[in-house]
Amino acid sequence: DLYIDNLVDKDTDGGFATMVHVSPDGSIWMSEQVLLTVKTGMNFGRLPFDRHVGKIVVASYGQDISEMRIVARGGVVGVAESGVGLQAPGITSVVWRFPSDETEDPDDGFETMGSVKTRDGWDYVTLSFPYERKERYFIMNVMIPSIMFLFVSYIAFFVDPAAAPARAALAVIPVLIMRTMSNSVYASFPQGSQRMWLDDFLYTSMILCVGAACQFAVVMWYMQKQKARAVNHKSLVAAKKVVQDMWQQAKTDDISLWEVLQRYRCVEVTAEEIRQLQEEDKAEAMGSGRSRAMPKGAWGSMSKKSKILADHADLNKRLLKASEHAVRNDVQETELTVLRYAHAIFSRFDNDGSGTLGPDEVRRAFTFFDIYKSTEQMATIMCMFLRDQGMWSPANEIEVRMKFSQFTFLLISIDSFELASDFTGNFTHRCISWFQSLSPSAMIDTLSRIFFPILMTLQVLIFYAILPLYPS
Repeated sequence: DLYIDNLVDKDTDGGFATMVHVSPDGSIWMSEQVLLTVKTGMNFGRLPFDRHVGKIVVASYGQDISEMRIVARGGVVGVAESGVGLQAPGITSVVWRFPSDETEDPDDGFETMGSVKTRDGWDYVTLSFPYERKERYFIMNVMIPSIMFLFVSYIAFFVDPAAAPARAALAVIPVLIMRTMSNSVYASFPQGSQRMWLDDFLYTSMILCVGAACQFAVVMWYMQKQKARAVNHKSLVAAKKVVQDMWQQAKTDDISLWEVLQRYRCVEVTAEEIRQLQEEDKAEAMGSGRSRAMPKGAWGSMSKKSKILADHADLNKRLLKASEHAVRNDVQETELTVLRYAHAIFSRFDNDGSGTLGPDEVRRAFTFFDIYKSTEQMATIMCMFLRDQGMWSPANEIEVRMKFSQFTFLLISIDSFELASDFTGNFTHRCISWFQSLSPSAMIDTLSRIFFPILMTLQVLIFYAILPLYPS
């Protein structure tokens, strides 16, 4: 009355043979050739390195251990692993690796032990055989391609961010491919919530690809910011003649450039000036016979004084006008604005209120004009500039200081002081100097070129290290 506990289907109609042998001691040995379909568990947690065990569980239907004990052929009675569980000829498969593959001659087949467990007074004999997946397919068609597309994301860090379409394509395409590869894995396996090593590996790869795409977004944001700062520098260079004239006035009057700049601030229109303007406009109107109520479209025939009065009909408001110095020297507000911005940046880094900046302070101030130098480079440039202006510079260049007027003129002529990136000192000092001379966008790209391969390597090493933690 033996039965298969995990049986799904049994086929005995195919001309299979049966043999029963009764020994003098009362033991019975039965051999029956059948085709069984059994239910056995499979866990894909370590895919593609997953291992499984095929099982056939045999038990008695009507006799417990007090009446009959069941053992594997040649095994011992009781709970133990003994005897011959399964004997099978050589089995070959392109997907699975069976025990016969590990023998010297796969055609010899394999043999496994039986295992007996007792539950509720009944013997259950488990006849099992192990098998594992041949991982080459998933390594060659999933894992290695995912690593290759990570390298595609890595290549993007070497593409000029100004070539936005090419950079964007290299950033986005690997993300889509990783998503497609992950979907293809689940197309062949149950779409449940189980954790799978290969799926987690692809998911981590996709995170790295998304990180590369986000890196491009950050780089573009910094480039827009740098572009705006470069405009400030161009505007200051365009106002070079105005700065030179102001500096000459500062030397003549023995005052600072900022004090000269204050002279060019717009001033408030006085009540006397408004009254005088009204009287002059009234006299001009009477002399020309011009009506005070101008017809629509006659703006071009109005006098300058009439236009001013028309623009500011409510003369009770405070009004401002260009200073006499600005009018006399034909200095535009746009030129004054960029000079005031330069002074605001200068004051921002003048923490001690001395009115001078050192090399590191000047270096940081120049970044607001999209100019990037190391502290040592800036110290050398500052000393060169001072000597070119007929002034002395300290022998220890790092001790050099600059006033606002010198800071402004150096900012205008900085393109004439390009230095080779020959950094000195120990490795750490050279690295700091190198990064100081990079723009934020270039620094992010440089760091990405260094750390992205490290992350890729760590991903592979860590996943192989935690493989035993996945369910088997």
